Amino acid sequence: MIEHIYQDIVETVREPLLVLDSNLKVVFANRSFFHSFAVTPETTLGNHIYTLGDKQWDIPGLRDLLENVLIKNEKFDGYEVEHEFQNIGHKIMLLNARRFSENDAGFEMILLAIEDITERKQRENSLKDSEEQFKRIFDTTSDGILLLDKQKPIVRYANPAITAMSGYSQEECIGKDIKDIGFPDDLDPFQEIVKRLNNDGIVHYNDVVIRMKSGQFIDADIFFVDKTSLVLCNIRDITERKIAENTILHAEQKYRKLFESIRDAILVTDIDRSIIDCNSAFTDIFGYAANEIKGKKTNYLYADAVQFQEMGNALKKHYGEAPFIKVVNYKKKDGEVFSGETGVYFLRNRKGEVLGFIGLIRDITDKLKVEKEKEEIKEQLYQAQKMESIGTLAGGIAHDFNNILASIIGYTELALDEVEKDTTIEESLKEIYAAGARAKDLVRQILTISRHDKKEIKPIQVAPLIKEALKMLRSTIPTSIEFHENICSDPLVVQADPTHLHQVIVNLVTNARHAMAGETGMIEASVDTLCFEPDDIKNKYPDLRAGNYARITVSDNGSGIPKKYLEKIFDPYFTSKEKGEGTGLGLSVVHGIVKSHNGHITVYSEPGKGTAFHVYLPLVKKMASADMPDRPADPLPTGKEHVLLIDDEPQIVKVQQQNLERLGYTVTTITNSVEALAAFRATPDRFDLIITDMAMPNMTGDRLAMGVKAIRSHVPLILCTGFSEKINGNSENLNIDGFLMKPFDKVKIAQTVRKVLDEAKGKSCIG
Repeated sequence: MIEHIYQDIVETVREPLLVLDSNLKVVFANRSFFHSFAVTPETTLGNHIYTLGDKQWDIPGLRDLLENVLIKNEKFDGYEVEHEFQNIGHKIMLLNARRFSENDAGFEMILLAIEDITERKQRENSLKDSEEQFKRIFDTTSDGILLLDKQKPIVRYANPAITAMSGYSQEECIGKDIKDIGFPDDLDPFQEIVKRLNNDGIVHYNDVVIRMKSGQFIDADIFFVDKTSLVLCNIRDITERKIAENTILHAEQKYRKLFESIRDAILVTDIDRSIIDCNSAFTDIFGYAANEIKGKKTNYLYADAVQFQEMGNALKKHYGEAPFIKVVNYKKKDGEVFSGETGVYFLRNRKGEVLGFIGLIRDITDKLKVEKEKEEIKEQLYQAQKMESIGTLAGGIAHDFNNILASIIGYTELALDEVEKDTTIEESLKEIYAAGARAKDLVRQILTISRHDKKEIKPIQVAPLIKEALKMLRSTIPTSIEFHENICSDPLVVQADPTHLHQVIVNLVTNARHAMAGETGMIEASVDTLCFEPDDIKNKYPDLRAGNYARITVSDNGSGIPKKYLEKIFDPYFTSKEKGEGTGLGLSVVHGIVKSHNGHITVYSEPGKGTAFHVYLPLVKKMASADMPDRPADPLPTGKEHVLLIDDEPQIVKVQQQNLERLGYTVTTITNSVEALAAFRATPDRFDLIITDMAMPNMTGDRLAMGVKAIRSHVPLILCTGFSEKINGNSENLNIDGFLMKPFDKVKIAQTVRKVLDEAKGKSCIG
């Protein structure tokens, strides 16, 4: 029975207790120990104390106490140990230890009581910091400060400011009555002041005249403050203020001015959240005058009743804590809703009791909008970088693929010239040629995505071109789908490639057609203008320039695009269609074309409601001239000149040699650019034309061209490539005379060779 009583007593002790045997194994631990150190009896009882908590109790200070201190003493109190526990954090503990025998048999035991003094230490440190802070304030404040006895006004401490103000040194002040250092005789008796301090906590005297040691006088405000054991006397020199007293506001006026000057809305309420006061900024933001809301509850200011309840719960939770911040949706007098960042401060009395609340409300609607726009711009930048990376990869692939296609198409053309007509072999060769042509078109689309294809950029009118494209598309769309046009009649001119712009319209309308769930719906195509101001560009479209733009819109009321797909729709080969219904290149091609024309494309879609694509192209003033399309000559042009053909791909050299020889030319082939330059240097007048590939090892085509021109400046030279950043369709910058984009057919090479040779002869005659 007694043992049970002892055990109940031990279990009710708040401090953690441990009982260890002579081998320092735990034979008993109270509930407080398990709770305080977040351990269980299973992991504690019977275990060596240093192994507890995965050896977290292997503390050097504890070892010293148990193995050294207690060896010499049967008990030891107040042994301080500081340790960082993995599961409960940093702890400072006082250990009280006792050695005793369990019974007459002499089994020695150790009772270890643990007192957690972490918070107390923190408070002591905070108090020490506060004292040091007070000392710094006491020594550095511009106001004079005296600390006085409570029994009579004898100076115990004086700060440097009062000695500078009065002219008396600290030694002259300490131990003296305040009247001996210049305070007037007509102040209230000191005991009366102390009595008032006990009731009010502070006694204030305005416009007190103090005599300095020099005999001169100063005007001062004096504050007596109850500081428990001493009276704090604060002396503020107001001489200058007295000179300009007509311009200085009283304390209430200064408070009001500050209250009204704050740009955030301020709301003061009592403990029941009834409104006591508000500033003018509150009136400006909410629309309520002060007399309209005083005495009313704050709940009608909230746009959401749930948020009002949440704020009430938060207030109760934070009664004993620091001010807190919360974002709330508020409702103005006119019903408009805005997002407000609310800081709540507690009005407390001297006892710390909450008397009411001060709420500072800042309208952050614009801030949230800006943050959202920043996120959108960030997404746009990410998309642009992603498309740029894809474009670089596409260009590299196109180069190698075009070399392969050049061989396929070239040898197929040679075979078709020799094969017997109207045979199955001819049909098979035609199918191979058609497949090569489709592959050639696929590469062209890849280059369009990468914006490295050759474009015929010129000023064109947008409206006629789009009308022509829509007219062609109308016949491909079922009549059950409504088709609306809203084309601006103004002559809107953009700098663009007509073929590519035509392709943009075709792809967007085709995409809209596929968005129809069935055979009914509506597609609308429109063209209008708008002007982007610098702020619009900066916030929404940072890759554009301010100015006038043509806006081409293609919208539908189809199934819409799920949000998870919106960031991927311009990726090459991304498609949500069933297998075989689309290549996934359509929107990628559109994106590439628009970006290559210094434009921008956006998409807005709602699942189940439809999608709208907006293409923005910068307007120009100049109109296009009536260019006539090139027409291939029939039959193919021929010649007898000597051609030096250079390419590191033997298959391409062989097929193009045969094409040129069939046209009548003499052809010398070399597959190494360094050897080709050496051969030309040896007999520069031997060759009438040089045809070289761009991408070759050891010496690229453009470097070979420079070497050749340095030897014989007027020799005509044609540069061939499957893709090249350096060329990008502009041969004039490299001082070459012609350009062939792989894969090219025999018609293209025949026309280009003859054109370059004839132009060279013309220049020679003029020269």
